[in-house]
Amino acid sequence: LFQFSTLTSSPKIGEYYTIFIPIDEIVYLETVMGESYTTVYCINEEHTISKGIGELAKQLPSSDFIKVTRSYIINPKHIKIIDTRKQKIVFDIAKYEISVSRKKLKELKEQIRFY
Repeated sequence: LFQFSTLTSSPKIGEYYTIFIPIDEIVYLETVMGESYTTVYCINEEHTISKGIGELAKQLPSSDFIKVTRSYIINPKHIKIIDTRKQKIVFDIAKYEISVSRKKLKELKEQIRFY
């Protein structure tokens, strides 16, 4: 399980809570460069966490995730399509896809051969 604490606006503003997510349910993590928060995209939900992606990466098993750019860490088990022509990764969850450079996509193809 992936565990993290985050800030919520309900039930009381400013109250922290802890979320537990099965590793297999995490599709990818995304951060906006220069920001100190990360969004965790899961099969059925999304969570915005007030921690940087580097800090969260330390909590994830490196055998299950690949850092494809400074902004994205992905779970290769959820990859449906790697489209080098359109420079994107499409995940098995219909609403999720990310743009990645051709060079990074080529590197990713090499890495996922071992999964």
